[in-house]
Amino acid sequence: MIKGKAYPTLLANLTDVHHLFFKGQAGRETTELLTKLNNWDTDRRFVISRVLKSEQDRSQLSLVEGDEYEYFFFVTNTTLESEKVVVSYEK
Repeated sequence: MIKGKAYPTLLANLTDVHHLFFKGQAGRETTELLTKLNNWDTDRRFVISRVLKSEQDRSQLSLVEGDEYEYFFFVTNTTLESEKVVVSYEK
């Protein structure tokens, strides 16, 4: 888990080349970070899942760097592993 830097968005944090995603089930990759959003008084645990878009969707022109993935964000207070959090919350 890494502590969030001063990025303008969560997605900007995740597309940082130093941020590592770990391969999971069904082509899913997960990571997590601990960060505090603007109006929050404490840091929260974010579990992030990303899935590579289809080749056709990736070939479209994009103005957003890192747009080759679909991202899913989960804020949780559980102690489950990242992959298990995603599987649990996706139900």
